[in-house]
Amino acid sequence: MAEEGAPPVWALLQEELSARGMILIQGHLDHQLATRAAAQLMECDAVSDAPARIHLFTSSGEFGCALTLMDTITALGIPTEVTAVGAVQGPGLGVLAVADRRVATPNCRLAFAAPRLQLDGDLTELTGLLDAELRDQQRWTEQVAQATGRPLELVEADLATALTLAPEAALRYRLIDEVLAASPGPSRGSLR
Repeated sequence: MAEEGAPPVWALLQEELSARGMILIQGHLDHQLATRAAAQLMECDAVSDAPARIHLFTSSGEFGCALTLMDTITALGIPTEVTAVGAVQGPGLGVLAVADRRVATPNCRLAFAAPRLQLDGDLTELTGLLDAELRDQQRWTEQVAQATGRPLELVEADLATALTLAPEAALRYRLIDEVLAASPGPSRGSLR
């Protein structure tokens, strides 16, 4: 049983991994997750010259939050290695695209997808929010196009059609540099 007031096990695991230069970005890429990950990246940069290693598994997110991490990664004085695991969908793909070393697990799926917006406010407020989101989407698309060497129009079209890539296709797209080798499973006799 956990002591009262003790941090949750997940927070302790993240602290331990961060101390080793490993950062987990998992779930919806919102302001809280982007801010935490950006702070961990800057801490890695401040304490070591070793690469920061990110494990990325995001099913959704916001362009502005992804841009926070993309800008942080490009400003670091250390290399970054991003490993895409499971599924990386939507704005999180930009985090993968701008890294120095980009790898994916063999079963990973990478999907371009614009986030669904839920806006509330009067017409003036909504216009301002939508304009900001469109600016963030344009900047995200430009950075992904630059990182992959793809024409901007192609990346825009892939985002509009929600293109999904298996790892081998992501290699050809130049979204990743490598597909990790599949590890052999345990033999029948080794399970006890």
